Amino acid sequence: MAEEEVLWASSMYGAETRRGLVTLEIGKEKRHINPTEARAFAYSILEAAEAAETDEMIVTFLMDRVHLQVEDAAKVLVDFRKLRDGIQQRDGRRGE
Repeated sequence: MAEEEVLWASSMYGAETRRGLVTLEIGKEKRHINPTEARAFAYSILEAAEAAETDEMIVTFLMDRVHLQVEDAAKVLVDFRKLRDGIQQRDGRRGE
């Protein structure tokens, strides 16, 4: 993301809807969503951040300790992602 781009959220009151809203800003684009949607979006960001760190840890482990090439480590990562997604869906851990 370029230095001048913004990724931010703020609150507002919608005079037309007479409801509180959340404004999401990505660069010059703005979108208004309701608080329930904002919470689900925030949860999905947190979940993705956690998954990204785990993905990095798995690939690093496979390359450093098991001595796999990055291409082969990525293939194993796909299997771990399927397992993770299956467990999350089974246990209802998604923020939906």
